[in-house]
Amino acid sequence: MTVGMSTTTVLGIDPGSRVTGLGIVASKGSQLQHCYSASIRTGDGSLGERLAVIYSAVSDAITRYRPDSIAIEQVFVSKKSAFGPSAGSCSRQCGACGGSSSTADGRVQCA
Repeated sequence: MTVGMSTTTVLGIDPGSRVTGLGIVASKGSQLQHCYSASIRTGDGSLGERLAVIYSAVSDAITRYRPDSIAIEQVFVSKKSAFGPSAGSCSRQCGACGGSSSTADGRVQCA
């Protein structure tokens, strides 16, 4: 990446109740660099157990890479849903909570 320009890092979260995607990229000017990506597979536990797995993984990624900002994909929910908030919607909130418990005062170190 170009010397003298500041680096901006972004954590992207693709929420899901069974698989949640995480990705971190760093940008400096017009250059992008992949830093980290993961698929968080939550297993067959209760919704609370699955959300705890997501929260832990998001918090760990934030602690390790210190992103400057977080982007969370909006969850689509059918208007005809007979249930309350979807598990994917809960996953989105869990990802947001994981991001709110840490500060982004450090800079990413991409390998």
